[in-house]
Amino acid sequence: MTQSLAGRHVLIVEDNALIAETIEDVLLDDGAETVVHASSVALALAAIDRQAFDFGLLDVSLVREESWPVAARLRELAIPYLIMTGHGEIAQHELITHLLSKPYDMHQLRSAIGTLLATRSGRPDSIPRTERSS
Repeated sequence: MTQSLAGRHVLIVEDNALIAETIEDVLLDDGAETVVHASSVALALAAIDRQAFDFGLLDVSLVREESWPVAARLRELAIPYLIMTGHGEIAQHELITHLLSKPYDMHQLRSAIGTLLATRSGRPDSIPRTERSS
């Protein structure tokens, strides 16, 4: 990844704790300031209401629900997000702007995050901080 994650705040929506912890470790190793893991739509939406995020990483298929409401909320707030899924048939969903197909390795994840951030800013390493009033 060419982008630095230094100072970034990241939301992970993933119901598999091992996957979430692995991603969290990678993001923190790459300099992310905070990584918040939510295993459900309700927890993710509550986290978005509590904290500003620079980007989100969303698994679509959670235990009993799909994370589309989280994607819609992030889009509404102009927060970039990456959809991570093993369900290829959803690739045409209207809320997908950046997609990483499962299975993926951490190099592919880093590359996808780099693309997400570069696309958001128009140029590398110039991602504006997400700010919201409380």
